[in-house]
Amino acid sequence: MGLSLHLTSIRDGTVIHTVRFLASEKATGRMSVSFGRHIPEASIFFDNGSISGAEFGDLHGDGVLDLLICQEYSAKEINYQIARVKKKTVEHCQVSHTDLAQVNMDVEKCEVRSQFYGSLQVQFANLELVDSLLQVIAEFEKHRSQLESIKSIQPLRKAPLTQCSLLRRALDAKELSYKPPLVLLKTIRNYCRQIMQDLPAKEIRNFRGYLRSLLFHQKAEHISLERMYALMSALESIAYRQGSESGDLMRKRLQDYADGNLTIHPTNDDDDDDDDWFS
Repeated sequence: MGLSLHLTSIRDGTVIHTVRFLASEKATGRMSVSFGRHIPEASIFFDNGSISGAEFGDLHGDGVLDLLICQEYSAKEINYQIARVKKKTVEHCQVSHTDLAQVNMDVEKCEVRSQFYGSLQVQFANLELVDSLLQVIAEFEKHRSQLESIKSIQPLRKAPLTQCSLLRRALDAKELSYKPPLVLLKTIRNYCRQIMQDLPAKEIRNFRGYLRSLLFHQKAEHISLERMYALMSALESIAYRQGSESGDLMRKRLQDYADGNLTIHPTNDDDDDDDDWFS
């Protein structure tokens, strides 16, 4: 019976572990990563356990591996089927570096990732809507001239993919924006700390675990407004477990925050714990 895979629970490290498993099995075939409707599948081709090529729309070769590790959190499914991949199929998408540990390190150093949310709908300044940032990358040649024409006095941020650097410049210049409302995580950090400081250790662990599940990825600087409401509900539940008085006070503060009557100031940017508070 031939080897096949179908994964629907994608967590941090799933792509790397799957590739390593297929390598150990000397697999020959196609591993596909699905991001949902309207977004092309990403493909990694294997030949006797070695990666022979990779493609994602207009993106070919090494950059696909960088993208898959960076945007792993957006993946919905991973599939693998045995197949004899034609030579012509991989000629245009050959991969030169297959050390995924090094690829992962490159992604960790990326200066773009903190505000790169591939699954979100985006809108260009000319009001053109695109279903997701990943879709822009998959159809990059369609948008290349527009993105390259954007001027900025700041140098391009460093990233494994030039496409990502150009997209971040467009976001910074307000020539591209996310359509769903986003909340800056720094604006809620103090509030979360205040709630957590008197909680039992078990409650803190549970709360942080839930908080991490709401983030786009570990380096994200924003949370969607929809997920922010889910976080507020969790905060209220935690407060009520400490007593009705605490719960009622929390409900009032959360309502004030939702109504815009309560400003939560960012923490000191020099706080040593800021970078990993949500990890």
